[in-house]
Amino acid sequence: MATFDETVDEFLETYWRHHPVEATHAGVHRYDGDLPDTGPGAAREWREAVDRFTERFEAFDPAELDHDARLDRRWALAVLEKLRIDAEMRPWERAPRHYLDTLGNGLHDLLLGDRARRDRFEALLARLDAVPEFLSTAESTLDPPSVPPVWVDAGLRTTRTLRQFVDDGIPEAAGRVPDLESDIVAASERAADAITAFEAFLHSVEARADGDFAVGRDRFDRLLRDYHLLEMDADDLHEFGREWVDRYEREMETIADGIDPGSDWVTVLERIKRDHPAAEDLRQAYEDETMLAREHCVEHDLITIPDGEEVSIEWTPSYMRDAYPIAKPWTTAPFEEGLAGKWYVTGVDPTEDDEARAEHLRDHSWAWIRAIAQHEMYPGHHLHMAVHKQVATPLRKQFTSPIFVEGWGLYTEELFYETGLLDEPELRLMQLRNGLWRAVRIVVDTGLHTREMTAEEATDLLVDRARLERRWAETEVQRYTTRPTYPSSYRIGLTQLMDLRETYREQRGEAYDRKEFHDELMAYSILPVGMIADELL
Repeated sequence: MATFDETVDEFLETYWRHHPVEATHAGVHRYDGDLPDTGPGAAREWREAVDRFTERFEAFDPAELDHDARLDRRWALAVLEKLRIDAEMRPWERAPRHYLDTLGNGLHDLLLGDRARRDRFEALLARLDAVPEFLSTAESTLDPPSVPPVWVDAGLRTTRTLRQFVDDGIPEAAGRVPDLESDIVAASERAADAITAFEAFLHSVEARADGDFAVGRDRFDRLLRDYHLLEMDADDLHEFGREWVDRYEREMETIADGIDPGSDWVTVLERIKRDHPAAEDLRQAYEDETMLAREHCVEHDLITIPDGEEVSIEWTPSYMRDAYPIAKPWTTAPFEEGLAGKWYVTGVDPTEDDEARAEHLRDHSWAWIRAIAQHEMYPGHHLHMAVHKQVATPLRKQFTSPIFVEGWGLYTEELFYETGLLDEPELRLMQLRNGLWRAVRIVVDTGLHTREMTAEEATDLLVDRARLERRWAETEVQRYTTRPTYPSSYRIGLTQLMDLRETYREQRGEAYDRKEFHDELMAYSILPVGMIADELL
């Protein structure tokens, strides 16, 4: 019988072989030139692998495993249940974006990080060459009557942005490897033609698409219970979200009235958004606020910062602008060396009209930049991942809990409010608005997947309550329909972390130390907060 560590290694290798794009994203580069096998045979093989590894992990007696292995066994079984539910939804038959996102990520991730490496461009060429067959298989595998209409629309939007990336972004990037440039350009032209053909296929699907995107109450509850390890069902979560929407709105109205008596929070927030850096100063503004957040962590002794971590702020390359219209943080892959992160800032497009440029700058308000700097960088996702890379087991490097990942991001905003960097009313209002958005997500998430809420109703709710622009809200809803429970993880995670901290504080009494709590929390890398609470308390 294989040892526990050998079983983990076999599971990860099997996962990467079936999901080569995920392997690239994680920093495992032996599959960089591959796209995943698709079709019924590959899907059946993967489902059998999930069942086989579930049996193998269940066979280990926790009492005979060491501490880390016991945690990893529990987490592996949770992850396998999530993968099983994903397979039950048959995305290869029902979700056009299942193929398009795989392509986009598979090509795009090879251009991140050390973007001058020749082997990455050789892999890029191999993946581009595989695009026509990959999309041809997608056409023969998708079952039009089972495709939800909203997923057809999402697929059509994605084909346009993906084709633009292949038409413009890849040839631009290929200039860094002159001896491969002509081959890459030719392959990108063939790939673009295949994407155009797939777009025509999706138009033919529109009239026949009649599927349901909802994961259903049973699977939704299984995700909450068996993957996120929560003691709540869909109804509990829905009410939790509604309560937080009301709480956020009440506090925001109070703060807005204090800033401008008689004004509502929407009016005041729009005024706050008009205070922003000049277009040419955006990159420097993000750098200044990022360093301010780091200094705040050090000054208030909030958390241990690993030696060697660093962040650089760069303008977003042109081929990434469509995918990341505001900014994009990038942390080094968990299986690669180094603790350096980047933050790409998308500047104003000089070809847009005056109103579009003005709206873009409003999205980069000072209040937004300060609130997001600690969420994304210090002590948020960048620092979290830097620590994670140093302490995580291989299993935890590949599979992370969104409850902890996204909950920690929101927690850092609350932490900076408590320690003074976000305590100005204008900054607090922006922070709460971001929290409100996450609370409305819960109502939408549970509504879409367990309460027969339509995509149109979900969009209206995001526009009316979270005050998102309609186009932005439509894009959000399309993503929520494919990721049940993930949109809820932000506010759930924040609540769990705040509750855990309070119980930890009560247990420690006068010996409580905030930095010690954060460091102990980080030592578990990115497991579900409920698992960490069982250990930490």
